[in-house]
Amino acid sequence: MPRYVWLLVLAIFCPTPLHAEKAPSSIEELRLEATAIVIGTIHDIRIESEPSEFETGGGNKDWGIYLTLIIESAEKGAISPGQLIETRCFRIQFRTSMLEYLTPSGHSPIPSIGTHVRAYLAKNEMGWSVLLPNGIEVLSGKSDDAPEIAALNSRAYTYWLPIEAWFLLTVVIATSSVVSIILRRVRNRHSAEENRIEPQIPGEQSDSAD
Repeated sequence: MPRYVWLLVLAIFCPTPLHAEKAPSSIEELRLEATAIVIGTIHDIRIESEPSEFETGGGNKDWGIYLTLIIESAEKGAISPGQLIETRCFRIQFRTSMLEYLTPSGHSPIPSIGTHVRAYLAKNEMGWSVLLPNGIEVLSGKSDDAPEIAALNSRAYTYWLPIEAWFLLTVVIATSSVVSIILRRVRNRHSAEENRIEPQIPGEQSDSAD
């Protein structure tokens, strides 16, 4: 297959660069990477539908999950006890293709309001965010996802089916159409040839000879 055809296939299947799923970090890794480490209680959870952070192609969406923390103490960073800070987590909402689900799928766990946690945070231009993928350590309370997080519609496709499936469907439909046209033309040609052959009437040849 010509090189440009392979490039076309890759462009269809991989509209954005791939980012591998991130494995859970150790406590030591989280401590080194974090800009701030705080202990506090989850006071509120706010959920927004947002463009994907990692897969920026059209139609890719994430759930932006914003936790408001009541700070009890700070083990690292300049955050004062008693402050309320909002920090961002995310989960995948929609992806265009199957390959785009190989990217980081979000934070886990994201526990319920009232859970006592240690949060490993990074500072960026938008504010505070929880380190991927396990930057929330549950100190007391359930370590399961909050009910509103568990209920999120995720791991769906932007256009109902992944783009790979639409591509294959298009190929199958186009191929079937071409085969159908060819078979119809062959049948029409055979029918025309049969109509051109006049049947011979018995005895006609002998009558002509007489």
